[in-house]
Amino acid sequence: DIDFFAAWTMFGRETGNTGTLVVDGEYRFKIGSQPPSDLRGELGLLTGTTGGFNDRGWVVRDFHWRQRLFGGKLRLLIGRADVADYAGGTRLQSINLYFSNTAFSSNASTAFPNGNGPAAGFTIAPNDFFYVTAGMANAYSSANTIGLSTLDNGEFFYFGEVGITPEIPDLGAGRYRLFLWHMDERDELNLPDDQGLSVILEQEFGSQVLAFLRYSYADGALRDIRNSVQAGVGIRGLLGSDANVTGAAFSFSEPASSTGRDETVMEVFQRFQLTRHTQLTLGAQLILDPAYNADQDAIGVFTARFRWAF
Repeated sequence: DIDFFAAWTMFGRETGNTGTLVVDGEYRFKIGSQPPSDLRGELGLLTGTTGGFNDRGWVVRDFHWRQRLFGGKLRLLIGRADVADYAGGTRLQSINLYFSNTAFSSNASTAFPNGNGPAAGFTIAPNDFFYVTAGMANAYSSANTIGLSTLDNGEFFYFGEVGITPEIPDLGAGRYRLFLWHMDERDELNLPDDQGLSVILEQEFGSQVLAFLRYSYADGALRDIRNSVQAGVGIRGLLGSDANVTGAAFSFSEPASSTGRDETVMEVFQRFQLTRHTQLTLGAQLILDPAYNADQDAIGVFTARFRWAF
């Protein structure tokens, strides 16, 4: 997985009301006969053992404009984007840096569009305690297409998030929010509509520990997850360097389909900062009662991820 990032702040550098063009691209390819993302179907799982690492090839992910106004109290976005990057997630939700299983590296119950596409959104943050984010994206968005040709269909993904960000004395910063979403029916793909919500709680405990708890509900017509809950923690500097990160998380998911079993996932990882630019992450997952694999009661998955970033 090769990523290229660029951001050009064209206006307002001295005022704080910045206008920035964001462009990034990505190349994903398999090494060997099978990419890691294929294991979900092969093992009969409700959530995948990893997200992102598939055989997609070259894509332009983001090409959008971010505008800050009124000293950053109003923030606007328009252009090609993945709205999953801006709402519904947790700070430990990164396939490149933290957990691997999609129960933790994404909001698995939410029927986000299938990748980047035409999108628009805004955030209002009148102070350091409260914010509101809302937006929409083309329901037919796909990382492999431009997506403009299907805008005339008038079918969209809508989302909104409201949250508070208190600073608790002798504890640390917190972020508590409610995330709502709706996906329109997509006639062109013969897919039904769907909707759901997430309640997300995050809290720092000192400068080294971050814990999260997320409950999600969805009708489940698109992602086949009705109810799910995740809880986890990330700890900096537990083993060696302060740049090292240790993580542990638990997930329980109930499928919308009556033919599937309730699935439990536990994951631990250790990320080592080898040099200034390189990281090695080793992890293990225990998956109990895989939803669509009645022949297995427990499956172990082991992960290794090397990252070079500069």
